Amino acid sequence: MTSPPFLDVSADRWSAEKIQFLKDAGVISGDPDGRFRPEDNLTRAELMAAVLGVTELFVSRTRPDVPIDSVIYPPTAENSFA
Repeated sequence: MTSPPFLDVSADRWSAEKIQFLKDAGVISGDPDGRFRPEDNLTRAELMAAVLGVTELFVSRTRPDVPIDSVIYPPTAENSFA
């Protein structure tokens, strides 16, 4: 990795590629000032936003035929993890 995913995440950090992947996938976005704060604790709200983002990413890759705003999306998401 040549460029860091966020201002406070160095390109040679052990998790930089994973952070970049989640950023590119739209699962995480960081702070408005361009920082990620990798050493800070997550709030419950941040954790739930990340869980929802990963769930949407997983379902969109495993069931691309089901739009996220579809009426059957939530049951399909549950069944994908069962």
